[in-house]
Amino acid sequence: MSNASLALQQAVYDALAQSLPLQNLIGNPPRIYDHHKQEPIFPYVVIGEARLSDYPGLAGGLEHDLRVHAFSLYGGQREAKEFHGLIREALHDQALMLAGHRLVNLRFVFGDILRLRDGESWQAVLRFRAVTQPLA
Repeated sequence: MSNASLALQQAVYDALAQSLPLQNLIGNPPRIYDHHKQEPIFPYVVIGEARLSDYPGLAGGLEHDLRVHAFSLYGGQREAKEFHGLIREALHDQALMLAGHRLVNLRFVFGDILRLRDGESWQAVLRFRAVTQPLA
């Protein structure tokens, strides 16, 4: 059986990487990572923290709480807010294909636009909830 969390991360990466509007911001190949780089090229996206829990009533079901971060050096909130909309559009209620698992649903929960301590960069943080079930 494959790992549901890893399969979901790959599907999220693929959905973000294939979004043409998002490519306009983060290039092609897209600057999407699962960690923060030492000296990143802005703007970029990080598939961040994930929390897993059993999903009662669904055989083998898991509930995933995952975060996607976007970082911008644009001189204000505009680019971070664009990221917020584009990432939400690429993931919310989308029927992503997962290796070895069925995606029951993927929903946007909430998001934040934050100015970082350096006073120059902005961060969009989006939180999603997904439910997966292993394929029989």
